[in-house]
Amino acid sequence: MKGTPAGTGRLFRMNRQEAYTVDSARSISGLWHQLTHQLSTLLRQELTLARTELYESLTRLLSSVGALLIGVAFLYVALLSLLVAAILGLAQLMPIWAAALCIGVVTAGIGSILLRRGRRLLGTAHLTPSHSQQSLRKDKDVLLRRVQP
Repeated sequence: MKGTPAGTGRLFRMNRQEAYTVDSARSISGLWHQLTHQLSTLLRQELTLARTELYESLTRLLSSVGALLIGVAFLYVALLSLLVAAILGLAQLMPIWAAALCIGVVTAGIGSILLRRGRRLLGTAHLTPSHSQQSLRKDKDVLLRRVQP
């Protein structure tokens, strides 16, 4: 077989073993190049999937938080109105300072109970993307099976 080494421009002869080694090296390097290209494409796609899942979760979370904040603002105004009405109603039976104190103690007790419950519920919130983790595990398993002879 005749060929030219890279950059020399001279002809040289190769025996069959050398030609087989060169072809084998080219195919191994080609396979290696293909593998690294596919792995980088796979990783880019997995990152895009994770980014998309996080964006969707964050969008849902922010829209829910916005609705909650508006609802809380209206409820806060209603609560203040009801508290003033309760204080004025109790002021008919006792001095106004005692009525305000009673309503304040009851309101503080209810508020502390709700805060404890909210903290407990917030601790159970799951914001991690599940599909990306499962997909990455499957990809890892497939790659490990292909690498092992």
